[in-house]
Amino acid sequence: MFKCFSSRLRFRRIYKSQLLILLIFIMLVGFLKNPTYFLCSSIGRKLEEHKPTISEYSEETSPGSRQEEFRELSSDTHYFSSLVPLKMSELPGLPYIFPNGSFMLGPQDQRNFPIHPEESPGYDRLLEQSLFNPSAAQNAEMKTIIVTSGFGWFRSGREPFLRCPVKNCFLGRPNEVLLEEGDLVVFINDVFMQRTHKHSHQTWVLYILESPLHAHERSSPSHSVNWTATYRLDSDIVTPYSKWMYFDERIQSNPIILHNLAQNKTKKVAWLVSNCNAKNARMLYAQELSKYIQVDIFGDCGQLKCPKDKSSQCLEMLRKNYKFYLSFENSNCKDYITEKFFLNALRNNLIPIVMGADKDDYLKVAPLNSFLHVDDFDSPKALAEKLHEIDADDHKFNAYFEWHGTGDFVDTNFMCVLCGMLHDPDKRTKSYEDTLTWWHGNACKHKSVGSRECVEKPERSILARAPHMKKYDASGTKVQHGTRLPPGGTGKRRYTMKGRANDARAIYTADTKLGLESRAGIT
Repeated sequence: MFKCFSSRLRFRRIYKSQLLILLIFIMLVGFLKNPTYFLCSSIGRKLEEHKPTISEYSEETSPGSRQEEFRELSSDTHYFSSLVPLKMSELPGLPYIFPNGSFMLGPQDQRNFPIHPEESPGYDRLLEQSLFNPSAAQNAEMKTIIVTSGFGWFRSGREPFLRCPVKNCFLGRPNEVLLEEGDLVVFINDVFMQRTHKHSHQTWVLYILESPLHAHERSSPSHSVNWTATYRLDSDIVTPYSKWMYFDERIQSNPIILHNLAQNKTKKVAWLVSNCNAKNARMLYAQELSKYIQVDIFGDCGQLKCPKDKSSQCLEMLRKNYKFYLSFENSNCKDYITEKFFLNALRNNLIPIVMGADKDDYLKVAPLNSFLHVDDFDSPKALAEKLHEIDADDHKFNAYFEWHGTGDFVDTNFMCVLCGMLHDPDKRTKSYEDTLTWWHGNACKHKSVGSRECVEKPERSILARAPHMKKYDASGTKVQHGTRLPPGGTGKRRYTMKGRANDARAIYTADTKLGLESRAGIT
C-alpha cells in the first residue's frame, strides 16, 4: 500500500515537472517569435488598469449639421506636475487643435500647466491655453465677447464656441448696448481710435497680427488694455499665423520618403510679392540673389503674373514646378512669421528661404530642418551656392521634408482660448500702462540681413560699382540723381532710387553687367 502511494506521488511530481518544462518551452518559443509582447504585456496590463476614464459625447456644431464627437479626460486624472508644459506624448488622444484631432481636457479644479507669459517665458502656451477648461465654467453664467471689427468669418452667437472645451460664451458685434455690457472686448490693432468708456467688469484685449512697423502707431489709454493677443510669445494670448506641432515630440523626423518630391520640378526659386519697398530691403536681396540663381518674381514687383483671385492655382503651380520659395517678410521683427512661410512654402513642398524674424523664432514654430535662413549665409552668393548644391541632389532636397508624417499645422483657436480664460476664477487683474512701448520696444531690425554691400546701403554700393551707369527719363533725357522716373521709357537701361527707396512707384533697374533684372511695382 505504501509502495503504491509512493509511486503515485512520484508520478505526479514527474507529471508536474514535465508540464512545467513544456510551459517553459512554449514561452521560450513565443519569446523568440515576439519578444516585445512578453516584455511589455505585464507593463501594458498595469497601464490598462490605470488608464484614464474617457467619456464620449456629441455636440451639434450648427443647426442641421452632423454630430461631432469629442473626448474628454476626467477631472480626477492628474498627469502633470506643477506648471509644467503639456507634452503630446503624455496625452491620451490627439488634441482638437489638430485638423483631425478631437481630444479635450475635462474640467480642471486645479491648473498644473502654464497659461500666462510670466509662468513660462519664451514658450507660446498654445496647447495649454487651448485645452484650459476650469471647472468653474461648467455652471457659470454666459459670458459675452465683443469684437469691434474683423473676424467676419465667425458667426455671431454661440456657434464659434461649440467646438471648444468651454462653451459658455456668446460672440457679439459692436453696438452701444453690447459695448456697455460685454464681458470682454477685442480691439483690432488700435484701442485709441475707439470712443468707448471702459467699465470695471470688462476685460479689454488688443489684437494685432501686423508687425510693429505697420500697425499700432499710437498708445492706448493708460491701463485700459488687460490682455494682448499677438503672434509674439510674450503676449498674454499667443496667436501665431500657424504653428507646426509634432504628434509625439520624441519623434521629429521620418527618413523614409515614399516618393521623390523633387521629381518634375524644373525651376529653382519663386516669389509672390506685391510690396516692392519693404523697409528691410528684401527686394534688393532678391535682386542680388538673382545674379547667381534663377529667381522668378510674380506679382506687382516682377514681370510674371499670378492673379490674387486665383491663389489656389498659383500655389499649385509653385508646388509642381519650383523647389525653393522666398519667404521674405516685410519687416524683420521678433516672432513675426506669416503665411508666406507656412502656406506658400511648407504646405506646398517648397523649401522656404526665410528673412524676417531671428532663426531661433522660426525654430519654435517650424518642423526640424525644414528651411534656410539668410542669416546663415555671408551673402546672397553664398546662399545661391547652397541652393545649387541642393538642387543637384534629390536626396538632399528630400531631406528637408523628413518631417512629413510626424505632425501637423495646428489652429490657434483664438475664440476658444478667449472663452476659457475669461471663465478662469483666478483671472489676473492686470493692465498695460503703455502698450506702445511694449509693442515697439526693441521689436524690429531696421536693416536687412545678408549681403552688407547689397542691402544695408544699396544706393551707395550699387552706384559706386557702376559709375558708367546713367539715368534717363521716358524720353531719353538724362535726369539728376533722386529724380523720380515715370513708367515707360525708350528701352535704355535706367536706374534710380529716391531717398531710401521708399517711393511706392520707384523703378529699380540696373545694367545687365550687374545681373539685376528690371523690376517695377506699385503697392
